[in-house]
Amino acid sequence: MSSFKDFTIDQEKYCFGHQKESEASLARIESELQVTLPAEFKWFLRVCGYGDCQAVSNLDTSVADTKRFRETIGLPKKYIVLDDRNDSGVVLLDTESPAGTVIWVDTHALLRIAAGTLKEAEQDYFPDFASWVRFCVGEAIDEESGA
Repeated sequence: MSSFKDFTIDQEKYCFGHQKESEASLARIESELQVTLPAEFKWFLRVCGYGDCQAVSNLDTSVADTKRFRETIGLPKKYIVLDDRNDSGVVLLDTESPAGTVIWVDTHALLRIAAGTLKEAEQDYFPDFASWVRFCVGEAIDEESGA
């Protein structure tokens, strides 16, 4: 995780925000959603919080969106919604992956996740939460530069 920490420090402008999570708030989320959050994910929210890279919308919204998708489409409990981007799809964190695998799928593919029939080509795959954050920082830099 040290290279991830180094990356966030190097990209402080994009990674660090004013609002951060506490151990207690993260424990509450784990209890409420009945998941164990990956270590890098918890570290990021405790230390960095919600920065301009928008790797996570915010935990209150994530919890509400996760519950909504669990109820409406049967989203498997191992996933939490990092960001519902509406027409741009949904970003999910796999809480059963110690590295915090992240997938970004079109909204129509959510039903296939619930059914266990999602195809590899139907997702943008990030092997760990750190890779997702790096992608988000790159997007923020591109947007800022007008690329």
